[in-house]
Amino acid sequence: MYFCFFLSLKAAISLPIDDALPCSSVTIGKIPTGAAAMFRLGFNLIMASFVMLPACDPHFVSEPVQQTQPVSFECRWTDAPPVIDGDGADAAWKSAAVIDSFHLPWLGPKARPARHATRARLLWDREHLYFLAEMDDPSIVSSITEHDGALWTNDAFEMFLRPDASKAGYYEFQVAPNGTRFDAFYPRYGMDMLAKGPKDGAFGWQAVAKPRGAGKPPGWTVEARLPWTDFLRTGGRPVA
Repeated sequence: MYFCFFLSLKAAISLPIDDALPCSSVTIGKIPTGAAAMFRLGFNLIMASFVMLPACDPHFVSEPVQQTQPVSFECRWTDAPPVIDGDGADAAWKSAAVIDSFHLPWLGPKARPARHATRARLLWDREHLYFLAEMDDPSIVSSITEHDGALWTNDAFEMFLRPDASKAGYYEFQVAPNGTRFDAFYPRYGMDMLAKGPKDGAFGWQAVAKPRGAGKPPGWTVEARLPWTDFLRTGGRPVA
């Protein structure tokens, strides 16, 4: 199963999802029963927190993406699924690998690390893929309340998932700080598909976003679970 995963703090920019992008490997951890269940995933670390410039088209990058070396991450199995409440306090997350190497590769020779810290984690079980992201953000903007609205014009967390390297289709999931969501399946990459806002049946995922409490650095957290049934269009859950 192959992922192209993009995480942003300030607005969102889509990047072309094709075989030319450097996909790193993510190992989905073995089920403790001893069953042969080690799965390999392609994981493209094009994650970042950044401030969107007014002149930028918020859903397209015309500059070539600078290639980066693949990095390996682990999506670990959990026996105790986290409660999806936006707190991220469940014990399961403490055992998850932390992903924090966020940078801006689309800047080409001027590529740099993100200015604001973002920490993401992944878990899975037989029913769901889980993610948690904690984002520093001194000025949260979240005014869109329409499901499948243009969340990328405000602050947003985005994931682009390509489950099968042999197929062109990919998924896009977004969560705004106010909890508004966007979900879509794209049979192929292209601006015409973005304009049409393709839908292919309903999605059953859940997500909760919360601002940080008083006494903590400004920012917000999003916690979610994606049922493997949401990926039936491209084969569903990986198999051993």
